[in-house]
Amino acid sequence: MIQIDSNDYIKSGQSIYYVGDIPLEDIIDGHHYNLKLIHLTEEFTKGIVCNKNTFHFPDESKDSGCKKWGYLKDLEKTVEYFKSLPPDSCPPRLIEHYEKYYRELKEEYDLKNIKKCVKHIEDLVIMNPDLTCFVTLTFNENKIDRHNPEDIYKKTRIWLSNKVQRSGLKYILVPEFHKKDEKGVHLHLVTNDVFERTFEDVYRVKNPLNPEKYIKKPMRIQKAIRRGLTEFVDYNKKVYNISKEWEYGWSALEDLEGERVSVSRYVTKYITEALRKYEVYQNRLKRGTLRDNDIFDYKFPQKIFGKWFLSSRNLINKPIIELVDVSSDVFDECQGKAYENVWNECYYKYFDNFKQKQNL
Repeated sequence: MIQIDSNDYIKSGQSIYYVGDIPLEDIIDGHHYNLKLIHLTEEFTKGIVCNKNTFHFPDESKDSGCKKWGYLKDLEKTVEYFKSLPPDSCPPRLIEHYEKYYRELKEEYDLKNIKKCVKHIEDLVIMNPDLTCFVTLTFNENKIDRHNPEDIYKKTRIWLSNKVQRSGLKYILVPEFHKKDEKGVHLHLVTNDVFERTFEDVYRVKNPLNPEKYIKKPMRIQKAIRRGLTEFVDYNKKVYNISKEWEYGWSALEDLEGERVSVSRYVTKYITEALRKYEVYQNRLKRGTLRDNDIFDYKFPQKIFGKWFLSSRNLINKPIIELVDVSSDVFDECQGKAYENVWNECYYKYFDNFKQKQNL
């Protein structure tokens, strides 16, 4: 049963739908719309426009599960059923065919989920403007095995929980494997400013070959002087540590500046880089230009903690969604690539420019 509160909102899952002046009978009857506006803040709105009327308000009385995932589970059961049959009653080629089909669909589904996850992290950063710190945490091998994600997850969750309760910490956390130590784990977080900082003359240093970019690792001023990089030190980019609060290894904290979507890319870098490398691998595989040593570098992205990211419950995480009807010409007029949905039923275009939204 649909419940509308006194402010004309329908709460459903990770979203809040605004019904405004839409007649109640249209909501109950499941009227569909061709434009979805997602209000992350008063200043920032993004949206999806479709070439058909496909968006509708949630109906709790109906199954809201993902059709694609349900189909995959059924296909997986089919494969298991064929494998359970006596060898003579089921040709091996049939099993191989279904297994290959299942792997391809599962991979497609997982890739879409990764991209959806990245967008969700971006939304969380935009909806929570008090997330102003970028924190990197590593693990000292003498204190904790950085190759053991399960142990790291347990101790990190306890540390995070304590900080949330005692200091009001808000966070989005993405674990990442080290580049040189493929099984070693470190953590990237976007947080609010609740840590006790220590400053030891560490700064970001610009790349002499490309001053628009920074050298990856920050440096103490003494090291920059020894390397002759004094003129490239950015004294506005101080790098602090939180060693008094983080006991498991090295830490770094930087104040974030700039546009909120750009800020979110700090913490989603691991996911997007892994995704980009894998897509390059797939393209090379299809073209037949894959080298022998490319297989490891372009493996499928991994969930280190069984999840792509962790976030605190005290974040604002429910955007306000508004469904409206617009002229069918708007889809053609809207700039950007058209994406086909998973069931080949319609096409979507995405936008996140507020001025473009006003023109709709």
